[in-house]
Amino acid sequence: MTRRRKARPAMQLATAADLGPRHLHRRGELEVVHGPDPDQPNRTVRRARRVVHYLAMDLTDPQREAADRLCVQAERATGAGWRPGGMHLARPLWQQGHPTEAQIAALADLRRAREALGAVAWSLVETVIIRNVAVDRLAERRGESRHVLRGRLLAALDRLVELWRLA
Repeated sequence: MTRRRKARPAMQLATAADLGPRHLHRRGELEVVHGPDPDQPNRTVRRARRVVHYLAMDLTDPQREAADRLCVQAERATGAGWRPGGMHLARPLWQQGHPTEAQIAALADLRRAREALGAVAWSLVETVIIRNVAVDRLAERRGESRHVLRGRLLAALDRLVELWRLA
């Protein structure tokens, strides 16, 4: 008597495998959306879009601006540069190994933000805003209430608004 194979349930991610890494789909960091084709606007294509979790929160305009500035400064601190077409990561050979002025300014800005927030609030802001972890997921991981974590995050963003005088 032979064993009969059971049919495996179809994976949801099988359809999105060609639209980005599977681990990002599993973590909820990518979503598949339909949009116009850049070459043929009358045609609709599927594409992957990165999910930014703090944009789904109810933030005030100054808080959102502080979160955006924090993300931009974190990218600049890694050495990413700006060009008219957008951000680029590769640097010319003659600049490799030497920090740029923008990188030093971004590191100084992040250092001032870290000092203004303190260690606990900075770790929360860094995890949720810079590393793009959802508040619900972080609360589950820490074993805390998501409402408490959200309140702490909003208070930390308010401190950043005051530091950068965005309001």
